[in-house]
Amino acid sequence: MINTINTLGNSTIPVKLADFELATLDIIGHNGDVIDLTGIYTKIIVMEDMFTQSVNVDLFISDTSDMISTLPIIGQERVELKFKSPAASRYIYLQLWVYRVSNLKVERGELEYRLNLVTMDLVTNFEHKISRYFSNNSAAIALQIFEEFGSSKSLSVSRSEDVQELVVPNISPFAAIRWLAKLAYKSGTSAYFFFENTKEYIFKPIEELFFNVKKAEYKIGPSDVSDIIASLPMIQEWKTISNFDVLANISKGMYKTTNLSCDILSRQVNKTTHSYWKDSERYIESRINDIDGADKPLMDISKSSKLSNLQHNPEIMVYTSSNKYRSYNTDENILSRYYGLQLFENLKIELKVYGNSSISAGDIIGIELPVFVESSSIKDVNASPTYYGKWLVVSNRHTITVDGYYMVIQAVKDRTAIILPKS
Repeated sequence: MINTINTLGNSTIPVKLADFELATLDIIGHNGDVIDLTGIYTKIIVMEDMFTQSVNVDLFISDTSDMISTLPIIGQERVELKFKSPAASRYIYLQLWVYRVSNLKVERGELEYRLNLVTMDLVTNFEHKISRYFSNNSAAIALQIFEEFGSSKSLSVSRSEDVQELVVPNISPFAAIRWLAKLAYKSGTSAYFFFENTKEYIFKPIEELFFNVKKAEYKIGPSDVSDIIASLPMIQEWKTISNFDVLANISKGMYKTTNLSCDILSRQVNKTTHSYWKDSERYIESRINDIDGADKPLMDISKSSKLSNLQHNPEIMVYTSSNKYRSYNTDENILSRYYGLQLFENLKIELKVYGNSSISAGDIIGIELPVFVESSSIKDVNASPTYYGKWLVVSNRHTITVDGYYMVIQAVKDRTAIILPKS
């Protein structure tokens, strides 16, 4: 196993579409034996997602030498994976544990199975517990816990404005940091996220991820094998997962939620309400210079829609305990978190594109999709204002096979270029 991680590589021009460089694919047995898997794998799937705590890998093997018994594979094996797309200057480098063997079958006289892998950090995380007092803002506490954990990856963190005095109650480091993400507060933002991508860990509010520049611009168009560079940003397949979901927005507290906070010591009840129609614009102020032209809300928040009774105002209630001696209050924070988590479930799209190892979950991309307008005998194709602007990559599935390297990206946004109400 490599002790020092060297992810630097040379950026080159791809010789074909979906080209890739697989530098390392080794399995290390419990006794230290190393086997090169580059000749017997059939598929590699690397999955990164803002809503999961670890990068996951599925490694499909066609085993003609009964490695599963001769190594053997018993759940104490490590896998080292290092690959990149030609134009990328750095490799994706992952140190992984085998946690399961699945889909075991015999096909055409060969033993086929799937090795399910997770990053070594996740396994190591379960071997540590934190039970002690902290006093600081949530982001600072999260950073302290992460640095003491000792991951080989870095944590990109955004300072929060809350003040916490708390005891982490004998839980693992990652569980503690996920808990702190729920407590973290920063004005102008809705929800902090903690997740791992192929490059680093991130502890930031979702709105601040949009501050980043676009890593790529994808559009509809034909791929031309004679012009590989121009063809790389062409979308191979795409579908809209969701444009909106009124029932989910109601039940999950995006449109309007009220929190009743009860202080049993003083016998007081505080009522706090968060409304999409009144509060959504406060989350755009810090991003106004980075919005890339798509700065309009997804829904009509105008007075005319309110007067027409078109704004959904459900009575969704949540209940929290309160204590005036506690150094922080979660009333407002919990409501904005409900709002933010559901808001980014509305406008969601999925793309299949050529592999680009520079793009990870949490990155920003541009997407240009057409709108078709019939005009007599002429069909005009223009960029749709619904999909224009910055998109946040919430998940990225890298797939490598003999056919090449492709990615399936799921991306979301909370703003469009459509002006509402339409005249």
